[in-house]
Amino acid sequence: MPTGEPVRLRSGGVPLMIVCHCNVITRSDLERTVDELLAEDPLRVLTPGLVYMTMGKRGRCCGCFRTAISIISAYVDTCRDRDDLARWRREHSAEDAVLDAAVQITAAEAARRFG
Repeated sequence: MPTGEPVRLRSGGVPLMIVCHCNVITRSDLERTVDELLAEDPLRVLTPGLVYMTMGKRGRCCGCFRTAISIISAYVDTCRDRDDLARWRREHSAEDAVLDAAVQITAAEAARRFG
């Protein structure tokens, strides 16, 4: 292999990208873990710490967190487009908005009656 060529470890000629050298975490490790976390709770806020903890690892030098955030964010966008996660979130946020409006009306009514 000529010097400077990436080592091709995945099928399809895609080089394996190591995101965290301290823990030897790859892009595919992050994406697989994000899939697992979103399957459990599609509205979960994903942070590198949560993703690493789910993999049984922890940030050591944390120099990879900026890259991990970019990968996680881009992959969540891909999942949203692929699985229509955005529609699911919109439906649930609409339900939340209706509940919030009902609470505000109830609070305003209570203040008017008893205030």
